[in-house]
Amino acid sequence: MNDSRHPQDPSPLDPIRPGAAVDRGSPDTTAPSFTLPIVAESIHVEKVEVDRGGYRITKRVDAREVLVDEPLRQETVEIERRPLHRELADGEVPAVRFEGDTMVVPVVKEVVVTHTRLVLVEEIRIVRVGGTYRDPRSVTVREEQIEIERLGAETPVIRSS
Repeated sequence: MNDSRHPQDPSPLDPIRPGAAVDRGSPDTTAPSFTLPIVAESIHVEKVEVDRGGYRITKRVDAREVLVDEPLRQETVEIERRPLHRELADGEVPAVRFEGDTMVVPVVKEVVVTHTRLVLVEEIRIVRVGGTYRDPRSVTVREEQIEIERLGAETPVIRSS
């Protein structure tokens, strides 16, 4: 391209670079005028719903019989009555007492003589007898099971909202 213009003279068709100095000269009404087109961009945003499948969650309860055989504790009492018929001293009142695992409960009564005295009639002995035993029983035990299945979309369905 052969251009007779000075290389620093801007042409009306040359783009003006930002920050470049342009010699506009003196206002001359005979100079050719030109129009710069203004370009504007716009954007349009739209949402679309895309079906990408889903999940299926299944829960079930399994039940099974389980044998439970744990030691159990059981206590019973044995009651023994022992007749004594022994006179007590004046003011003596026997109290409940323990002899090892045995609780002794005194039983008294008043008898009329010329004067009253306490007579120990009998003692009741209560013995705690305990032990462990086994009583196997069948019980039902339940357990929940969870299954998760991925459901894929066969063909993407796009729905506009």
